[in-house]
Amino acid sequence: IDDRIGLAAPAFPVVALARIDRALLRSALGELLHCPTTPARVAISEWVELARTYSGEPARRLINGVLGRVAAGGTGQQSPMAGR
Repeated sequence: IDDRIGLAAPAFPVVALARIDRALLRSALGELLHCPTTPARVAISEWVELARTYSGEPARRLINGVLGRVAAGGTGQQSPMAGR
């Protein structure tokens, strides 16, 4: 999961992120990649809202961008949404 974060946001090393931001991103990517019953758009919306509540606007934008890129397949790896 950390590799996917690094590919989607190379300017933001995972180890440099605040703990809450790392936890939110890891959990969000886990849901996005491993819960096919949850639509990507719904998962992204829920995690972005959690980031807004618990971390703030910069983290909300980062999480939205990372999740959007992964869902769209913009990380150089096959998208989990392919074929949907």
